[in-house]
Amino acid sequence: MQCPYCGSEQLVTSNSRATEKGLVTWRRKKCLHCGQVFTTKEKIDLSNLLVVKKSRKKVRYQRCKLYSGIYNAAREGKHADRGAMAELTEQITDQVEAAILRQGQKVISSQKIGELVMDILSRQYPELFLTYFAYFQGDRGKRFVRQLLKGI
Repeated sequence: MQCPYCGSEQLVTSNSRATEKGLVTWRRKKCLHCGQVFTTKEKIDLSNLLVVKKSRKKVRYQRCKLYSGIYNAAREGKHADRGAMAELTEQITDQVEAAILRQGQKVISSQKIGELVMDILSRQYPELFLTYFAYFQGDRGKRFVRQLLKGI
């Protein structure tokens, strides 16, 4: 790592803490060359994880795809009014990634990832569960949710 101020690689870590349930490590670093102090956050990289799509094609895991699916569900929910969509989506995405890590596999199906999301949403954010379910199931899910809501 290089100092963001002077580019030097002469850095020392003066403080380090695990945050966000151990998924992120916060570090305070000091450059020995220019004396500037800055903070870094280290997060586990899941880019080596392979995701098996419905077409059986294998692709590398991309956090942004998971995030965008959850974000779209949050945008439709009541959290959108509070301006907390991005923060809420980030929290849920972190929880899903932690669940993926607990699986201990190098290959996971997109179906399994969707199930993990729906499990977390159904327990913690039931108002977002239906919108994510509809997103995850496509047109068939949207029709199901519309019919369900008509009956309520």
